Amino acid sequence: MADVAADRSPRELLADIIDLQAKQPAAYMALQSADPSVLQEHSRRHDFAGRTEEIILALAGRDATSGCIIRASMAVAAAREGATAALRARSGVLAPDMRLAVLNAAMAVVESGGRQAHEVRTAVAPV
Repeated sequence: MADVAADRSPRELLADIIDLQAKQPAAYMALQSADPSVLQEHSRRHDFAGRTEEIILALAGRDATSGCIIRASMAVAAAREGATAALRARSGVLAPDMRLAVLNAAMAVVESGGRQAHEVRTAVAPV
């Protein structure tokens, strides 16, 4: 996924993260059993840290500000944590309505840097 991250839309990238989370039964089982060693080994084998960095930078966009990078990181976290919560709620099954709810929530984080963020920046006087 990270290899083509720059060629995909933010919505596609976040959907891929959610789907990957739902398709990794070992990771899900590790979360349920609170076995961090399983997650750590799986993460090491698949270079999740490096791939996550690439995905975050692709979500943030070219010439990203620090705010864009922060929002991209938060969106990735929202996608992962949302998928995990949805899986827990439905005994390991990610139903289409839950997937859409998680994706929309993650996208809201990405999109929060638009016009509203600009209005907040210009409305708040410097200290």
